[in-house]
Amino acid sequence: MKTLVDELTFASYASEKVEIWNRSDLAQLLKLFDKTSNLLDGGWMTDDQWKDYCDHTLKLAASAERSFPPLHIVSIARILCQQPRLVQCRNDDT
Repeated sequence: MKTLVDELTFASYASEKVEIWNRSDLAQLLKLFDKTSNLLDGGWMTDDQWKDYCDHTLKLAASAERSFPPLHIVSIARILCQQPRLVQCRNDDT
């Protein structure tokens, strides 16, 4: 379990986007679940952050598709990243 936790831990989001591809298929799959979950609650993201997050999430989805049998999380990630953006609410006082 410690090894898996270590595989899922990064110094920053920027380093995660580079280093995740050197981690196990399982770690990449779990990151796909994590990123997809964040997109479900992504109203806090700017449009640029959303696009960057979707680009990374779709790469994780492609990796999962190559490494595992068909999974619903791949379809969910792709749907969330379609344009127009599905989650646009912001948690501000406007």
